[in-house]
Amino acid sequence: MPQNTNTAPAAHAAPNIRKLVSIRRISHTSRIPRTRFARVSVDGWSVVERTSRGYSAGQLVVFFEIDSFIPATDDRIWELHQYFVEDALGRKGLRVRSCSAYGVMSQGMMFRVEDVREVSEELERLVAKHGPQEGTKMAMEMSFEDLLGVTKWELPVHAAVEGSLGPPPDFFPMPGYLRAQNKPSLFDKDKMANMYHVTEKLDGDTMVVYHLSKDSPWNHSLPTTEGVHWVEDGRIGVCNRRADIAEDSQSIFWEAAHKQNLLDKIQKMGIRDVALLGELCGSTVLKNTMDFPEGEHEFFAFDIYDIGKQKSLPFEETQAIFKRLDIPHVPVLGRVRMCDFARNLNELLRKAEGTGCMGQNREGIVLTSVKDGSQTKVISNSWLLEKGM
Repeated sequence: MPQNTNTAPAAHAAPNIRKLVSIRRISHTSRIPRTRFARVSVDGWSVVERTSRGYSAGQLVVFFEIDSFIPATDDRIWELHQYFVEDALGRKGLRVRSCSAYGVMSQGMMFRVEDVREVSEELERLVAKHGPQEGTKMAMEMSFEDLLGVTKWELPVHAAVEGSLGPPPDFFPMPGYLRAQNKPSLFDKDKMANMYHVTEKLDGDTMVVYHLSKDSPWNHSLPTTEGVHWVEDGRIGVCNRRADIAEDSQSIFWEAAHKQNLLDKIQKMGIRDVALLGELCGSTVLKNTMDFPEGEHEFFAFDIYDIGKQKSLPFEETQAIFKRLDIPHVPVLGRVRMCDFARNLNELLRKAEGTGCMGQNREGIVLTSVKDGSQTKVISNSWLLEKGM
């Protein structure tokens, strides 16, 4: 099929960019009774630290979120070498993870700003140029993982070879939800009456099935090589976060798309250029925390993205299409008003606990704002500890 030479519209803006390493301000500290340790709170996170380190409320620190993978070459973590692991690419380093210490959930790692030279130099430069208040504010809005060589910890997803057509398309956003701990404004007084749809957070690998009409301006950005699935009115693709996957590859993603008849269903949505976003879960995906039987995989949808309009469909419209076309989707747990559901972060974290759709300890929940569609994930602390996350 010849490529369309029309100029594509501007692609979407990246949603919810997660900052793995950033400058934060300590909100408060509290001594853990009968120990030499303290709970140090940063935004919604708590970290157990030795009292001898002298952290205090109001102090600026360099904070590493859980799932940060710090390279073994970083001298600041040499004392923790016994905890080094290898990531999916075979690189050695330290994975920042959740743990329970002295009865306190500890999530993250921190250093004094002056102990991280690369960060302190940038802070000093901004303060010198813009003044203490504005310079500090600008530095706290920055993300420092690239500067420090820190990456997001990734587990191997699937051992089978996946033929790639190239990187995933850029005309729809890959899902990315900020954690509740990073959104303290959820509990602002003027937002407590906000309504949210609550769905179960499933532990899988991002999967997107997309359809482009044959005259779509987005076609020119995609290859026309072997492995493309052509249909009468255009093309259908399947991708994950890493690649646009060739149909003729040995891929569990394409296998699930065919098995669940998604290629036919996406053409019946009534949207010319559209992406169906969801999670592929199953026995060979991540750690199979949902306990799927050997060899079984299933796709669960959670969003429909209108590529032409560059926006997601409203929640109710999405659910109506899922129902009409019998598309498996993440479990919907309810519609709630924040003030009735949770009054603070601790209460919200308790709401994340529960039994999942497969009878397992669930990963957590996702809140979707009725007002603007913004989404927040709330991960179960017991799940994090149980699964070693």
